[in-house]
Parts: sequence; C-alpha cells; structure tokens
Amino acid sequence: MKLNEKILDNIYLGLILFISFFINLLPERIAINFLGGLIRFLSFTQGKRKKIIHDNFKLVYGDSFPDWRIKIMTNLIYRQFGMNLAEFLRLNKWNESNISEKVKINNLQYLEEGLSSGKRALILTAHIGNWDLMATAIGLSGFKVNLITKIFKQGNLVNDYWMKIRKQGGVNPIYYKRSIFRIKRALDRNELVGFVIDQYVPNASIFVNFMGQPTSTFDALAAMASKFKVPVIPILNHRDLNDKTKLIIDIFPPFKFVEMDDKDEAIKFNTQKYSDLVSEYIFKYPDQWIWMHRRWRKQ
Repeated sequence: MKLNEKILDNIYLGLILFISFFINLLPERIAINFLGGLIRFLSFTQGKRKKIIHDNFKLVYGDSFPDWRIKIMTNLIYRQFGMNLAEFLRLNKWNESNISEKVKINNLQYLEEGLSSGKRALILTAHIGNWDLMATAIGLSGFKVNLITKIFKQGNLVNDYWMKIRKQGGVNPIYYKRSIFRIKRALDRNELVGFVIDQYVPNASIFVNFMGQPTSTFDALAAMASKFKVPVIPILNHRDLNDKTKLIIDIFPPFKFVEMDDKDEAIKFNTQKYSDLVSEYIFKYPDQWIWMHRRWRKQ
C-alpha cells in the first residue's frame, strides 16, 4: 500500500471510529434516524452515484418511474444506507436475549430442518434491508454463520475493523480467493455459508436475467450446491413498514439443485432461479436495495 493510501486508510478508520463512538452514546431510535438523516443530507455530494441510481431505475422500470419519483426513491435509499451504518456500528448491543426486540424471523424452521441430523445447507442472500444485522440475528438464533465476502476497498485498516465487527456479531467472513476449502470445512461442521448474488461480478460469473435485465452474476452458489449436493436456503430481509427501525427476516423453502446433462446449463438454470427470487423481493421493497451499484455495467 502506498503512503497516501495508508494515510487515507487511517483517516477513514478514524472517521468511522468517531462516528461509532458518537452513535453508541445515543438511544437506539435516535441514533438510527440521526445517521439515516445525515447520510441522506450528505448525498448531495454523490452526483455520480445518483446518476447510477437514476440510470438503473430507468433500465429496470422504464417510463413507469418518472424522474420525480426516482428522486424520492434516491433520498430513501441514502437514508436506508445511513440507518444500516448506524445499526452496524451498534451490533454489539444485541445478544440472544434481546435480539427479538429488534428483529422478527419468519419461517426459522427451514433452517432448523436444513441442518437437522447432520444435514448441510448453503444460504442465498442479497444487499437488501440490513444484511449485516440479518446475519447477526441468524447467528444469535443458534446458527454458525459464514459469509462469502471481498476485501473492503477503502483499505486494510477499515477492512479489518469491518470484519472485526462482523465477527463480534457472530458472522465469520470467508474471502473469495481460495474459499472452496473453507466452505467445505464450514459445511462439514454443520455451519451455514452465505452467498450474495446481487452484485456485478466480472469473473467467475455467468449471464442471467436480474430484475428483467441480463447481467453478469456470481455463479459460485450454484456451483457449490452442485459440488457438495446441498440445498440452497434463501434468506432475505426488509424493514418493518410500520417501524423502519425494526427488521423482518424472511426465510424461504430450500432450493434443491436441478441437475442437467449439461453442467454449465444446470449452473445457469439454477442461478437464474436464485436471481428470480431475489429480483421479486427487491421489486417488493425497491427503496431498500443498493441501487447505487453498477449492477448492469455489461449486458
């Protein structure tokens, strides 16, 4: 890492630590709404990202989403981002005895059945709602959670701090590179391994439709389901429409991998099924997904 990058890394970490200290001094509801409002206000500096949001909405919805409505959604998206950050920095407030005050989990039996009697399961999820709080809540419900992830772009110190908070929340990160052995070990220990498939991936990917538009999609989940002969259990979440400081986690019936004579076609077919379910969920709660990501950069 170059000297200027190290300096920026320290500055980013210092800023995060300051925000974390301040946010943890405030009551829960005030902290979440404060940081949500602050990030929404500061979004005026994010012209490039706002254009990506606008273009993504136009690509997916066409003329059915006028510009004025996209502006409203953009404000909601940035507010959601700030709320997520506040909750992430306060993950240490939650434990097995009080997590039910914050999170409601629907259909937990799918996980219990999936891991019963030494069975194994992979998890399908996405960047909607608050995915870090969701993973922590699943962990606090008695499950060992691993999440396939990548190194945070803003530097080593920030990445280490981010992963430290995740681990404190009971979520063990598994980095993309050389992950297959760690995935196998986790499955053999009857632990959950989660894959996020709603981001653009230039490598190790295939083209399937996502929200009605073709794009490069991470194919490792289907490949691992095929290799290890395990079901895929979708777990997604959204904010309670009556109280945005509360989270609702929806667990869906497991997908059994559909085998075909052509292995590549089987991977594509199953990945499309996963993508369709995530897409349908985002259509239900469009303000809670990360539209500032260039999901369709190549089609």
